[in-house]
Amino acid sequence: MQRATLLYSRALNYSFRILDRYPPFARARQKGSLDDFTAALQHFDKQTVPALYITGSAWLGWILSQPDSMEALDQLPLVMALLKRITHLDHTYADGGVHLMFGIYYAVLPQGGGRDLKKSLQQFRYAMAMAGKDNLLPQVTYAEFYLTAAGKEQQFVKLLTKIINSPVDNSGKDSHALINAIARRRAAKLLANRDDYF
Repeated sequence: MQRATLLYSRALNYSFRILDRYPPFARARQKGSLDDFTAALQHFDKQTVPALYITGSAWLGWILSQPDSMEALDQLPLVMALLKRITHLDHTYADGGVHLMFGIYYAVLPQGGGRDLKKSLQQFRYAMAMAGKDNLLPQVTYAEFYLTAAGKEQQFVKLLTKIINSPVDNSGKDSHALINAIARRRAAKLLANRDDYF
């Protein structure tokens, strides 16, 4: 977890350097005021979605990598505001990746603290539909976060086994080849450690 936190922290700091070029954003982020932060986000338009997306992804990953840190968890509302801005500007960006992040968010919140598996499932379905069946990473993420949170062990095993055994396209024409290789490795690791989740 420490390595993951470090990697996400580096990515986040790089992303903040880009977005902090807009002073109201930098001030609102440092102040931690949700109202000011949300207002500052209105400055960003569709052209800035890539920078917003990278920031949101790194920020959420940084928080999830240290679940016992109240300092990190206190920043979740800011991340959610940023992700909502992306959804408003272009929810299809990166194969609907923002829906994937919302799916994770609703699944990892504690019981009675905002967890909503219905919303999580809905967001994951949006993400998987936008990514298409040839992109395996959203499916692995769905298994890792939603199926574990919902206690659906049989579906977890079935889906991950299917992903691991999915055919590999060696033609060089598969635009998802690299991400699918990562997805298969992640699926194998999750399956090997299934007792940690159920």
